[in-house]
Amino acid sequence: MTINCRAWCWGFVLLTFIFLSCDEGSGEKKRERGTDLPAMDDLTFRNPPADFRSFPFYAINDSLGEAEIATQVRGFKEAGFGGFYLHSREGLITEFLGDEWWKIMEAAVRAGREAGISAMFYDEDKWPSGYAGGIIPDMTPDFRARCLARLFNQTPLPAGAEVIARDSTYTYVVYTAQPGYDIFNGTCYVDLFNPEMVRAFVKTSYLPYAERFTRGNGSARFAIFTDEPHVHARYFDKNTPHAGLLSWSPWLEKKFSELNGYSLRDSLALLFTEKGNWRQVRLRYYQAKALLFEESFSRQISHWCADNDLIFTGHFLGEDGLEKIRDRIGNSMLHYRNMQQPGIDHLGLSIDDRLITARNLSSTANQYGKVKRLSELFGISGQNINFTDRQWIAGWHAVLGINHFCPHLTLYSMKGARKRDYPPTFSYHQPWWNYNKKIEDYLARIAHAASIGSYNPQILVVSPLESEYIKGSGEWEFTAGMASILEVLQNHHYDYDIGDEQIMADTASVQNGRVTIGAMSYRLIILPSMLSLRETTFQLISRFYRQGGIIMGTGRLPRYFDGLENRERLEELKKMVILTTPESLTRELASRIEAPVKIKGPRAGTVWSQTRTTPKGKLLLLFNTSRTDPAIIELAADFPGGNPMVWDPASARCYRLPAKSTSFSLRMEPAATLWITSGELSRNARVKAPYYLPGETARVAVLDGHWRGKRLDPNAITLDFASYTAGNGNEFSASEPVIAIFSRLSEQKYKGPLTLRYPVLIEEIPSRCRLVLEQPGLFHSLKINGREFTFSGDGHFIDHQFISADITPFLIQGENSIQMTLDFFPPQPASKDPAERYGTEIESIYLTGDFAVSGIPLNPMNDSQRNRTGNFPPRAVHRFSGFALTAEKALFTGDLTPEGYPFYAGSFRLSHSFTLDSCDRDYRYFAELPDVESIVSVVTVNGHVADTLGWPPFKTDITRFLKNGENILEITLVNSLRNLLGPHHHKGGELVKVGPGSFTGAGGFPDGRGEQDWYDLRKQKKNTAIWSDTYHHIPFGILDTVIISRSRQNPEKTSRR
Repeated sequence: MTINCRAWCWGFVLLTFIFLSCDEGSGEKKRERGTDLPAMDDLTFRNPPADFRSFPFYAINDSLGEAEIATQVRGFKEAGFGGFYLHSREGLITEFLGDEWWKIMEAAVRAGREAGISAMFYDEDKWPSGYAGGIIPDMTPDFRARCLARLFNQTPLPAGAEVIARDSTYTYVVYTAQPGYDIFNGTCYVDLFNPEMVRAFVKTSYLPYAERFTRGNGSARFAIFTDEPHVHARYFDKNTPHAGLLSWSPWLEKKFSELNGYSLRDSLALLFTEKGNWRQVRLRYYQAKALLFEESFSRQISHWCADNDLIFTGHFLGEDGLEKIRDRIGNSMLHYRNMQQPGIDHLGLSIDDRLITARNLSSTANQYGKVKRLSELFGISGQNINFTDRQWIAGWHAVLGINHFCPHLTLYSMKGARKRDYPPTFSYHQPWWNYNKKIEDYLARIAHAASIGSYNPQILVVSPLESEYIKGSGEWEFTAGMASILEVLQNHHYDYDIGDEQIMADTASVQNGRVTIGAMSYRLIILPSMLSLRETTFQLISRFYRQGGIIMGTGRLPRYFDGLENRERLEELKKMVILTTPESLTRELASRIEAPVKIKGPRAGTVWSQTRTTPKGKLLLLFNTSRTDPAIIELAADFPGGNPMVWDPASARCYRLPAKSTSFSLRMEPAATLWITSGELSRNARVKAPYYLPGETARVAVLDGHWRGKRLDPNAITLDFASYTAGNGNEFSASEPVIAIFSRLSEQKYKGPLTLRYPVLIEEIPSRCRLVLEQPGLFHSLKINGREFTFSGDGHFIDHQFISADITPFLIQGENSIQMTLDFFPPQPASKDPAERYGTEIESIYLTGDFAVSGIPLNPMNDSQRNRTGNFPPRAVHRFSGFALTAEKALFTGDLTPEGYPFYAGSFRLSHSFTLDSCDRDYRYFAELPDVESIVSVVTVNGHVADTLGWPPFKTDITRFLKNGENILEITLVNSLRNLLGPHHHKGGELVKVGPGSFTGAGGFPDGRGEQDWYDLRKQKKNTAIWSDTYHHIPFGILDTVIISRSRQNPEKTSRR
């Protein structure tokens, strides 16, 4: 694309100033109102509508084809998705926003419509949002990101630096980001404080979607996702030392002056040093930063979307901690109040330390009447995230008021580096894909439940964000203090919201002894440990106190008011506040405000709740936060209208509770969500039976010893080591990781012929063996054991572009080599040509077929990263130093990984017999799998499918399939891509956060540590931070004895108290 950038830009700004102008004030231009959704009935419970289903990030990441898009979209519908976000991603070859791009967008929308699911959009090429694939920063330097840098006076100025002040020690410069960033396609990031820049971004990345898909429709049916926009001071010259960086823009300087009546340049030093009135200056600086970013970006785009029938959604960078919020986006809650569908990011296989993030979102949405709240979730969790993990993370979101799930990530292509793009992938590539609808139905049910009615918390916790603004070096941590208060409230089943001081200043009032913020009103205020409080907040609290309101403090009370120390105000506040501690908070609360539900039991604190009300009745949502342990609880609550019902999204069944009771006993499985309804909300439930706690069971058979086994898919081995020669030489290197060869040649910018030689040891030649290549067209010569081989692939493996060909006749017993010659071109990630950005993607190759893979075992790893979290059932990670192809066997002890299938990705059937002398009709019989490692386990008895198990309890009723005498139990285990694709060589063994760097020794997010020259350190036998030549594989199979048990048909009723 050729553009006269400067002329186009300024012409555009003049033409669109009015059409994109931003309203004054902090409220929305069009505010959504909360609605009472129809009560859930049996039909919508069993098969939830598309609107409540997951909408994954669909990673558009290759040369795109309309037919392939249509095929994959149809698969999304079958897999239980309700829609998808079309996300330009690393690997995209089709020109972003070019003619072919729009053909693909139209094809995707059309395919979605035909399948009955919704295509949604994304506002950027990769992320973070704002630069429009490089178009915006190329328009004018005025649109490029800036930061304020403090340099020592003797430091040479880098290109792009403008001096704005000096003192005896430091020079203060405004630095304009320079082109050349790989992540920005050779350009740089942009100044999101600049409303004119944002208008240009909207013109480039929003308007084309509106023109093609939404204008004139009269309703906002399409959403557009913004991803990690920020104003963080991170784009500074990497070769220039500095003594501090802060966000900056001429627009921020202007905003500060407008708000405060003086120039920020007069106080630059106070942003870095703790002298004079530095706290007040910093407070005003960060307040101006937050307000300007909201006005320029979030509010402007939200209003434009509302006027053009688009739904503004997505999430911002750095939402998970007050310091990150301060530095990267100013104030997350201000952004959320503007978005039609606000959202957050939830990365990794964890629910720890995320409460503030989720509650900031749901609180703002509650106050501004926004029904739908998004989370981009499951990203970087690794390929082995299972259905229980997804239950766990999604259930946590639902109980915290977040009800629209955007799974990260669904890959269009796994070719090259794409397969390592922050896994997992939720796509046809996974062996478990045909079972995905089972978990998606579950997630849709809980999203629906979390959307019904309204949430009416009684408690408001004031955010200490502005204390974070003014804290000095060595002063206390406000994020941890705030989180501890929220955890106490969660663990003791109080409903609450967070109050932001800017939002309170804009909208809060006191009426009839309650603080009202938008649609919410509160009876009690909690102040966590704070350093600072606004005068407006103080006055609000004073009015609330005079009307009989209750204010509690759980730590240090603020001694700074509007940034200035004010002991008189502090003393006034002390008279109004009941001081307590996080540990004694619930005792103080109990005498003043009643929790909406009382839960007792040894694990009562691990069960969280949310109470939702409608004119038709109450819905009490319950979630077991423990990933490993069930919870048996005694629950007491008021259920107006009677008719209490338990809804179990795992089984899609409803159970009747005693009609006149308000106290019940429930069992909650690990990571499980249940809800109880009352009144008219229960009317349309299709009741299965009265609710009972599970009865005691007795063993009648133990299936120990060997299992007979049969794989249902080809076995595989990943060949990720090779030797190479560059140029036309014949001398090969020592064998090393293929990903290291790519890294080295890329660093050297080598361009020319390259020959790769992959070794593989074969102890017994298989009856069938196929070679799988990702891009066979790259290779102009291929030899197997020295013999020329013409690759005419007639099949595929895992990905439609992973082509396979039979090589059985070419194999020999012993050492084999597969040699391929190609022309190597190094990647040019800063190129404007997307085809040049990724270079020649040399990768692992694969063998598939009828064989076993024998590993050379090393001592297993018990302290993997995953085990160290303490959140999961402990699993030893298998370690191997090498492999060979050998013959398969028929009998197995249960764990298939060390028994011939370390790389296997597919389904495997194990069978075992057991004998029952007679089947007693007074009993029900169960198959129990105490410890199984798979994504899905399909249980079959005597040829009849009894159940498909994906989450606890791994137990199913097999009564009707049994017979007297010998019975055959079959368990078909389905695993993931983890053991095939890795990461195999990370010293952490099995990870809970996985990124592209986890597959190399380079590190980077989320690994942090690493070495850019890891491949050379490895050759030199030097220690590396995360890379190990050892292979790490997780178990796959039955890890403990399977039990056949029984219990009486009609257990004693134990649900009533």
